[in-house]
Amino acid sequence: MKAIRIAGFSLLVSTGVPLAEAEEGINPIFTSRFNLQLGVQYTDSSATVAVTRRGLPETEIDLDDMGIDDSSTVFYAGARWRIADRWTASFTYNEFDENGSTVIEESFNFDGEEYPVGAELDSRLQLNAYILDLAYSFGKGSNYEWGAGLGLHSFEFAAELEAALFVGDTEEAISDSSESLLAPVPNFRFFADYAFNRRNAIRFNAGWLSANYEDYDGALLYASLRFDHNFGNNFGVGLGVQYTDIELDHEPSDTSSERYDADILGAMAYVSYRF
Repeated sequence: MKAIRIAGFSLLVSTGVPLAEAEEGINPIFTSRFNLQLGVQYTDSSATVAVTRRGLPETEIDLDDMGIDDSSTVFYAGARWRIADRWTASFTYNEFDENGSTVIEESFNFDGEEYPVGAELDSRLQLNAYILDLAYSFGKGSNYEWGAGLGLHSFEFAAELEAALFVGDTEEAISDSSESLLAPVPNFRFFADYAFNRRNAIRFNAGWLSANYEDYDGALLYASLRFDHNFGNNFGVGLGVQYTDIELDHEPSDTSSERYDADILGAMAYVSYRF
């Protein structure tokens, strides 16, 4: 019997499977070294953008003005590395990148350009976030774990408009865009995971991402609740919901300013691979 135990111990060590994972009832979200996720979010969004030149009135345009559907399917990806029993490093990529087209029904000003009624408008709105953090579990048991993390992130955002107004056989083209990548700035995250059994668990995340850097000001707030189902030690699927609030101001010069406001509520579905 002792020889069997020694052989079993050697097999676990040689295959790299954590010993705790071999215990009945321990959910692999608490023991796996690496966790990869790929999925999609079906979002219902409201967003406004204003790019203004000094001396001109600030005009906000929304998704409907830009011809962008307020419901869309976007990409989500995440990875987690359990460095030690209570320490984890996580990376998350959240995407919102949509294109639209419409005929302008009410004129507006965007970055010093006048977009007249009747012009055909093609547009793009991009609000992407790349998030990296290091987290510590202040509480951890056989079926729960909670803690907080600090890290860095970058925003990638763009508002691009291109319009064409036809007067007889003459086409008048109007084009403008605003695009930036915000340098790494700090973030904070709280998380709590609870497992009902070895296969099923719920996971809560909430975070704050700063956007205060040089001539930028603002923040991104988010909260998500997810349900994870594991088929074994390695593969799993999940469903969840996430809410994101984005407020970002940018003054690239003394003569222009940009404002981005967005509320994004999304249902998500994803697959997981753990090892």
